Amino acid sequence: MRRAGIGHALYLAWRRICSKLNLKRIIVCGRLPGYYSYSENMSADLYTMLVVWGVFRNPVFSFQLKEGFNFCAKVSDYIP
Repeated sequence: MRRAGIGHALYLAWRRICSKLNLKRIIVCGRLPGYYSYSENMSADLYTMLVVWGVFRNPVFSFQLKEGFNFCAKVSDYIP
C-alpha cells in the first residue's frame, strides 16, 4: 500500500494529537530495511548518513525524513 497516502495521514493525525496535548516533540525510531545488503561494506552509521544526504533511499527512514523528521542519533540494538 506504499504511495497511497496512508503513512502521511497517520503521521498527520499523530501531529494533531500531539498539538492538542501541547506536546513539544515526537520521537520516531525505525528499522533500516535493505541495510543488510550494504552491511559488509559499510557501517550502519555511514549508511544512515548516506540516506540523510539523499545518496541512498530507504523505505522507512527516507519516508520519515520526507515527513519532516530530523535525524538525531542511531539507536543501537533497537531490534535485538
